[in-house]
Parts: sequence; C-alpha cells; structure tokens
Amino acid sequence: MLALLARDLADVPADRLERAITEWVRTERWMPKAADLVDICQRHQRDDLNLQPEVRGVTDEVAAFVDARNALLAHAPKGRKDIEWFVDASGQAKLRYKGFESISPDRVPVEDVDRYNSALSKFGADFRWDCDGRMRLLKEDPEPDGRDNAGPAS
Repeated sequence: MLALLARDLADVPADRLERAITEWVRTERWMPKAADLVDICQRHQRDDLNLQPEVRGVTDEVAAFVDARNALLAHAPKGRKDIEWFVDASGQAKLRYKGFESISPDRVPVEDVDRYNSALSKFGADFRWDCDGRMRLLKEDPEPDGRDNAGPAS
C-alpha cells in the first residue's frame, strides 16, 4: 500500500509532500490517499502565493501577450475599439473597457444655458453652465493659490 502511494506521489516535490504528510499526521487517524495529500500540497501552494504577491508579478510572457493582443485590436478593421487587454495586480492578462473622456462639451450655446442649468439642478449635478456657456464647478472653498476652481478664466 505504501509502495502504491509512493508511486502515485512521485511527481510531487519532496519538501511539499513532507509538509503535507506532517499536517495529515497531526489531524487524521488513518492512512491518506494520494488525492488527500495532493489537495493539501495545492492548498499550501495557494497560501504561499497569496502571502508573496511579488512572486506573482508581471512576466515578460504576459506583457508580450497583452501587447500583441492590443496591437491586433488596434489594427483590426472590424475590431472593437472600446476594449483593451491589461495585466492585473495578480499578473494575469484580462480584458477591460477603455476609459472614455467626458461626453460633456467645453461650451454650450448661450441660449441653452438656462434650460441646461435647470436640468442639472434637478439631478443634483456639481456644476452649472455660466452666462458664457462655460462649465463652472459648484465649489465654495477657493484653491490654495487664491483662484477658485471655476474652469477657464475669461
């Protein structure tokens, strides 16, 4: 029975196997199956990776994959332009939507300012349009340099 167990676990690194056996002996009363010890080894490996995030950094292989996929997306005639590949904190390549710039214009027509401002006040927006059609933030305290944060100076 031990020979079969040893043969089944021959590909598991000895240090990990010894750690799993030590844990098994402390908690169980019967002989383990190979699957039990492999499960413990895998759990230990996951725990080790979670404790050492620097081990899971961006590899050149993942970065190259992301760069290649983004190049394909950029040059494909019918490709989607609203998504991109990126490397997350765990070092895995993932897809995300690209951030878009604000859809509000820099200026609005002067004749529409009152109509837009009444709609903005209904929705509780933190800005209004001034009489020149420029956006002004509704911030009460001035900036440290003495200017208010009210958009471009006229």
